Amino acid sequence: MADPYAQRFFFALLNLSRFCVDTSLLHRPIAAALLWGAATADASVVFIGVFFELLWLDLFPAGAYVPPNGLLAFTLAATTLRHISAPSMFLALAVLLGSALCAHGAANIELFYRKRQDRALMRLADTNRRPRMSFFDPDSIVVRSVAEQWVLGWTLFLVFAVVLLAGIRLLNLLPLPHTPISWPILLAPAFMGGVLCLRTHRALATATASLVAMSIALALSTSGSLL
Repeated sequence: MADPYAQRFFFALLNLSRFCVDTSLLHRPIAAALLWGAATADASVVFIGVFFELLWLDLFPAGAYVPPNGLLAFTLAATTLRHISAPSMFLALAVLLGSALCAHGAANIELFYRKRQDRALMRLADTNRRPRMSFFDPDSIVVRSVAEQWVLGWTLFLVFAVVLLAGIRLLNLLPLPHTPISWPILLAPAFMGGVLCLRTHRALATATASLVAMSIALALSTSGSLL
């Protein structure tokens, strides 16, 4: 079982690459999955990274837009699945969906934090206009921002991980059929996200047909496990 402090450190460190440190695509789920898999010798996490990478393929931070925190979603899903002794496909799907919801919640929190940082920018602009009337060190803005986002990353992961683990443990008490994890079926919704990023009518029709086919496949696999 992985050390929870190491998992929080892993997320908090790579989370800085979203806005503080320019490391290109290091904060993307697929890159984090490759690093996680290489460090833990667990190849299954790559499927988790591919899931969230395809799900939000066309969403990236540009201007004032804050996309869902795919790194948080990957880290939460990988951590939660490692804490489940024998995860079924239903539990794995619940973990992926719950992690996606947490990623959207984290994006809203990051957007609130970004608006809070705008006040520091206004103070810096005021210093440049009236240097003799006020003093404000620009370096302190950067240092404080990096430190606050580091603490924010640890806190987000800790809170969402506790909530997600508690929800999955409650869900595990229900008499759900134990269907083995099939990543091709679980990746189907993510593939639809990749298709929808094309934003054409043909892509929408393809995604709808894929959703129907996935529902049929899931129903057949569930009925087979029940029989």
